Amino acid sequence: MSKNKNIVYVFGFGRKNRLNNKENTAKEFFYGWHYIKNKFENSAIIEMKHPDENNFLFQNILNYLDKVLRKMTRLPIYTKDIINFANFRLLKDCQKILFTTDLLIISFLPLLLISKIFSKKEVYVIVMGLFGRESGSKTINFFQNLYIKLVVSQTDRFIFLGKPEKINAVEKFPNMHKKFTFLPFSIDYDFWNNFEDISYEKRDGILFIGNDGKREYDKVVEIAKRLPDINFTFISSNINVSELKNINVVKGNWNNNYLSDEQIRDYYLASKITFLPIKNSLQPSGQSVTLQSLACGTPVIISHTDGFWDESYFQNNKNIIFNYEESVDSWISLINKTYYNDDLIKEISKNGKATIKKQYNLDMFHKNLENIIGI
Repeated sequence: MSKNKNIVYVFGFGRKNRLNNKENTAKEFFYGWHYIKNKFENSAIIEMKHPDENNFLFQNILNYLDKVLRKMTRLPIYTKDIINFANFRLLKDCQKILFTTDLLIISFLPLLLISKIFSKKEVYVIVMGLFGRESGSKTINFFQNLYIKLVVSQTDRFIFLGKPEKINAVEKFPNMHKKFTFLPFSIDYDFWNNFEDISYEKRDGILFIGNDGKREYDKVVEIAKRLPDINFTFISSNINVSELKNINVVKGNWNNNYLSDEQIRDYYLASKITFLPIKNSLQPSGQSVTLQSLACGTPVIISHTDGFWDESYFQNNKNIIFNYEESVDSWISLINKTYYNDDLIKEISKNGKATIKKQYNLDMFHKNLENIIGI
C-alpha cells in the first residue's frame, strides 16, 4: 500500500450506481478500480453528472463556456457536468488521478489546471479517440490542436487500449512518445465465462450490441432484413425499426443500467453468433463486446478496421471472423457461411475462449496498470 498517498478515479456517468448495486457485475468498465484502490491509503471517485442534474447558476455559466469552446474546437467539452467545488476538494490534495476516458480530462482540464497550483499531481488518461479526431477548417484545427496540446502537457501518461491508436499518436506527437503506452483492454473473464456450457444445438440467432458512434446501425438493420430466416437481437438505444418477425430490439445502455451484466451474458449465451459492422477509424470500437462474446463462447464477425486493437492474438477463421469489406452483400455472405457451419462455430468458440482467458483477463490488466501508474 502507498502510504500517505491517495488516488482519484474519474468516471463518466453511471459508475457509482453500478458500484452500489449488489447484483453480480463484471468489473472491466471500472478500469482496475477494485484492485488499485486497495493499493493506496486513500482513494476516491469523481463522476460526471447526468446533464439533468445541473440546475444552478454556476452550471449555467459553465454551459455557456462549453458552447463557446465546443464551437471553437469541435471537442466534446462539458465542464458543467464535472466541475464543482466538491470535486475540487477531492482533487486538491490527491497525488494521482486516473481519467478513465480522454473525454473526461477534456472537460475537467480547467479544474485540473487550478488544482495543480496547490499540489503536484501525476495524471493518467485512458485514450479513446483523442488523437484521431478530424476537425474541418483551419481555424477549428488550430484551436483543437492547441487544446489537445494543453491536455498532453498536463498528462504524465496516456494509456492506449489499441496499438494503432498509439502508433498514430506517436506520429502526431513524436516528442511526447515516452508518455504513450499500450495496455490491452481486458474483461472479467471469470464473470463472462461463469455459466453451464450450452450446446450449439440450443443456440439460435445473431446478436448485435452497441451504442457508440462507430457502429453502422443502418447497415445492421439492412443485413437483418435481408436474412429473414435468421432471428436477430439488437441491444442498443440507437436502433428503431418497424416490427419485423426476425428482429427483436432491446433497449440497452451500459451507463444507464437498462440491462444487468447477467442479462447481457444470457443474450450472448442464447446466440449463435455476434456481429459488429463498424465504421473504419483508429479507435478500437467493438473491443469490449468482442471480448465478452468470445469469453461466452459466442463467435464474433467484426469489421476489419484500421483501429483493431491488436491483431497479434487474433487470426481470421481461427478465433474470430474478420469482414475485410464494407458492403451489405459481404456481410450476408459471411453470415451465411458461418451460421450454418457448426464445425467452424465450435472451433472459433473453443479458440476464442482460450485467447481471452490467456491474453485478456483482468489479472493481467491490473498488474500492468499497477506498473504504469507506479504504485
